[in-house]
Amino acid sequence: MPTPSSDALAIVDSSQLKAPGDARHFDYRDGSGRTGRGVLLRVDARTLVAFDDHCPHWGVPLGEDPSRLFDPRDASIVCSMHRARFDPHSGLCHTGLCEGQHLTRFQVSEGPGVGLVIVKRSGLF
Repeated sequence: MPTPSSDALAIVDSSQLKAPGDARHFDYRDGSGRTGRGVLLRVDARTLVAFDDHCPHWGVPLGEDPSRLFDPRDASIVCSMHRARFDPHSGLCHTGLCEGQHLTRFQVSEGPGVGLVIVKRSGLF
């Protein structure tokens, strides 16, 4: 896999994320050298989103199985620990113990090859 550019957190293969709710974890290293884990999620036919994989309530991962993070009934990201629900576009928690807080959202753009996306820190939240 190609090495991310200096401002990219990761380059992620999205080719298997075809249906709403399809997701995968990815590891990243930020500009300070700290490692983290993110999640790349297919929201609909045209939309991929990426977030840091930490619920703002306790800082725990959203869930070990990324395929279970999205509830298509209300199009929400769901934390497996406390069932908090987040808007998949903004990361805003709209139901649960961290209501009003946000997931850390990353910017997603087309990558250097077919099925690859570049994940960058977005400056949002």
